[in-house]
Amino acid sequence: MATIHATGLSSAHYPAERATVTALVMVSDADRPVSMSRASTLHNSLVSKAKQLVKAGDAVQFEARAASTYSHRVDHGNEPEATAHVEHTTTSSVSVELSNLGLVSELVLELSEAGAQTDVRWSLTDESRRQHLREARQEAVHEARATADDYAAALGERVLNVTQITDQREMSIGAAPGRARLMMADPFVTAPEITIEQVEVSAAVVGEFVSGVWLDVASNRQCDEQTVPRV
Repeated sequence: MATIHATGLSSAHYPAERATVTALVMVSDADRPVSMSRASTLHNSLVSKAKQLVKAGDAVQFEARAASTYSHRVDHGNEPEATAHVEHTTTSSVSVELSNLGLVSELVLELSEAGAQTDVRWSLTDESRRQHLREARQEAVHEARATADDYAAALGERVLNVTQITDQREMSIGAAPGRARLMMADPFVTAPEITIEQVEVSAAVVGEFVSGVWLDVASNRQCDEQTVPRV
């Protein structure tokens, strides 16, 4: 009889079903009120766009983060007559979760031309992720069991019992977020083509199995491979 520890892994890629586009507002000016006012104007226009997308059914939801302003000293290099001055930078962000992925490239260009820095993150719906994760867990357990069977066979035994299954990791990982910074974009430039990314869903488990020689208690005899019940 032996205790066998075996690992099972499962991983698969699925086309993204959602794209979260984040627009970062960052406005600097030597005049603090000017910095705040310009950033507020841009921020409000981004919120308005996000609301339109949700109302039209092209987006599931949006999130707007409040603006904050910080001051920093700006030097002018080694020029002897140059003097440093203080600039005030106001930042905020607006994120919108698109369900209509055909609008991703168009939205990225529009937000970039408006003066925001953009970031795209891809994901699955919660329902799809749960389903794919369930499948990944099952496959990981089956792989761990198959590995344990191999080791038991090498010992001339069979797996008699499963004593423990430990989840090692479960994750849904999108590809590295695509960034589009077109703040100086030509207004006549067409929307850049953006490929819908694949999202990875994976699971890993470690199982503890007990192997041994299966005995038929009723007849008190050893069973051969064909008669051993699978656990």
